Amino acid sequence: MRNLKRRLYQAEQIFDAYASGEPLNLFLKKYFKLHKKYGKNDRREIADLLYAYFRTGTLPRQLNFEQSATTGYLLNYPCSKETLSAAQEILGLVLPTDFNEMLVEEKIKHLSGALSQDLVQCIFPYQLALSTPLSKLELAVKINTATSVFIRTLGDEEKIKQGLTENNIAYSEPAAQCLAVANGAKLHLLPSQLQANFYIQDLASQHTAAYFEAMEGEIWWDACCGSGGKSLLFKQQNPQAQLFASDSRKAIIKNYEARLHSHGFTPQVRPFDLLKKHVDEGISQLFDGIILDVPCSGSGTWSRSPEMMAHTKSETISDYAKKQEEIASNAFSYLKPGGKLVYITCSVFQPENEEVVAKLCKKHQLQVEKMELIHYPAHNSDILFAARLTKDS
Repeated sequence: MRNLKRRLYQAEQIFDAYASGEPLNLFLKKYFKLHKKYGKNDRREIADLLYAYFRTGTLPRQLNFEQSATTGYLLNYPCSKETLSAAQEILGLVLPTDFNEMLVEEKIKHLSGALSQDLVQCIFPYQLALSTPLSKLELAVKINTATSVFIRTLGDEEKIKQGLTENNIAYSEPAAQCLAVANGAKLHLLPSQLQANFYIQDLASQHTAAYFEAMEGEIWWDACCGSGGKSLLFKQQNPQAQLFASDSRKAIIKNYEARLHSHGFTPQVRPFDLLKKHVDEGISQLFDGIILDVPCSGSGTWSRSPEMMAHTKSETISDYAKKQEEIASNAFSYLKPGGKLVYITCSVFQPENEEVVAKLCKKHQLQVEKMELIHYPAHNSDILFAARLTKDS
């Protein structure tokens, strides 16, 4: 970054126009479309500073915008000598000569001392219990670590790899049928016939396929289907089983249908709201398995969307937990004896995870078959929680 102070001034002006609650990437896309004076590098560097600001959590309560965004930028990006010099002037401190080479955890500890601030507490200020084995320090580091983009391959993986190589897109192979590329990789450059053979899905989400084991002829229900990521996993892994899907949001069902069609699957999907206690017309059968990827705080994905921390309070987590228990309890009535209920969140908090599972088991005839926090820190993936529960026969 050639002129940190100028960029900070521009970023703060745009921040003042930002309404908290809207995804930052969508806001910036609309903003830059209206203000065409910003070039490609301008947009990237301003966006980096805004995301850096939000990655510092509650630090802006102690420091101003310029200081908070600078702190976040130091944690997240390697800096030129010019940028380091400007950052030291803004923050009123002296950084060690090897600062760029430090791990994020080391940077957090160093800046905490230099700024007389508990950066771990600022970045992750929540007092709620965390799912085992997470710690606040680990989450503070994760929120300030660049995430990778993961793709799930549906077939012809060697041709996909060849296409990536031909387009100078570096990749790694963290798991079977999974490739990882850098955030911002231009996957749209791949031929359309190759794009039909993969879809973007985080590594932790892909791991949930281990919870979807279905027998031949069974009928399962993806009851909070969203855009269809879990449905694609299920259909890929269990071609011998039937899958019905639903979501409470009518608008997203069109996206679901289009996504499954684009990958060669025929969807069976309809609107359905599990927060309504009455039995909706059209769903009267019992299912062998139900997948509940429930609405949640999204705290396991905050490294991708740190702006969401700004309006997520402890009360917000409690509200989500109540809804999650209600959704799962209403879904239970559609489960066959001996059936499987797969409960999934992208949350790091026990009240949304283990505590909901414990309440469901106590309230209904459910036993925990397996349960885990899904976390791949070495691969910079999201954090998910999954539990597979069995209904008593």
